[in-house]
Amino acid sequence: MVGVSRFLALGTLATALMLSATATLANDRTVYLDGVKNTRDLGGLTAADGRTIRTGLLIRSGEIDHITDGGKATLGEMGVATVIDLRTTKEATKAPASWPEGTGPARYHAPLMEEKSAMIDDMRNRIASGTAKADWIDKSFHDAFGSIPLENSESLRQVFEILLDQSESAPVLFHCSGGKDRTGVVTALLLATLGVPRAQIEQDFLMSNRAVDADAASLAFAEKVNAEKGTSMTAEDVWPSLGVRRAYLDHFYATVEGEYGSVEAYLAEALQLSDEDIAALKDKYLE
Repeated sequence: MVGVSRFLALGTLATALMLSATATLANDRTVYLDGVKNTRDLGGLTAADGRTIRTGLLIRSGEIDHITDGGKATLGEMGVATVIDLRTTKEATKAPASWPEGTGPARYHAPLMEEKSAMIDDMRNRIASGTAKADWIDKSFHDAFGSIPLENSESLRQVFEILLDQSESAPVLFHCSGGKDRTGVVTALLLATLGVPRAQIEQDFLMSNRAVDADAASLAFAEKVNAEKGTSMTAEDVWPSLGVRRAYLDHFYATVEGEYGSVEAYLAEALQLSDEDIAALKDKYLE
């Protein structure tokens, strides 16, 4: 939901920690894109039917508005022709990722938490001012994992429509701000659609903590803000904005299952994915 680079212009230390940590995770499906944090390939995860997700086709990441020319070149080498932006309209407008006219991947906007834009701003302001408190921040992120699937079915359906429209073997990158919350929900739904067991979905979800080194980045960020603002914000106050907890994903499952009975029923009823749609996605992304 919230990436370090979006909190403060002065948050370069924490951003640097996140990016350097990402670069060390090559054995964990990490893709290193210069200027982009928390990026990894879903390829290699195994579905219940024994097939695996094809490598290089489904990439998740944090925001790409700071992508460098080198990062853009890497995306080009990977063949990524489609980027799906899950941020709110305000976020996407304020910090777009620009390519020279007529170049770069096709850009699609499927905003999640559009109706929570003010809350996102409030959270970032509290962190930036050093007044964030752990309980409120943690609850905000926890609750988001229940509200996203229930309040954003139209945008979530749009994500799947974009994927269904892609030609076979066409890589897609989807991202939000930190690449962990809204992107985490989309990833969980996509992996469930492809038949990946929940245990693997959880493992991929929690990888964000290592990818950004949430413990170290939270401490560094809190210390930097406190030094500049004269506040006493703790690493615990900052942590939920940089990391994810299994309880967040558990709340996503509990909410969806409570309302629809199962994730599969949610996909069929809320996102209107037919058996044919699901079979097409599996044929496209599994081998």
